[in-house]
Amino acid sequence: MIGDVVFVNLPIDNLDDMHQYSINDNEWSTLPRPMVVGFGLGQLSGKLITVGGRENETAVGNVYQFNEESQQWEENAIPPMPTPHVLSCVITHQSNVAACGGFIVE
Repeated sequence: MIGDVVFVNLPIDNLDDMHQYSINDNEWSTLPRPMVVGFGLGQLSGKLITVGGRENETAVGNVYQFNEESQQWEENAIPPMPTPHVLSCVITHQSNVAACGGFIVE
């Protein structure tokens, strides 16, 4: 949740659809699909991020950030994780990001 907006990703048919719900507007909308599937989802400095996941069946440690103005996902929001994770739980606090659980693929 960022501000009054709740974000939900729905892994369907090996693709992760991303939706947002505005509490104030009582309205759902769809965001562009992230660049990866099987990612962890979190927020960093008020921005929506994806952490890790798979690109073309290859596990990655990349972090993407959603740019609300351009409605695009931007790579390298922060440096990638040293070990790729798939389906991790993402925890953020201030400027710290932790990816927990999921699968570590080397």
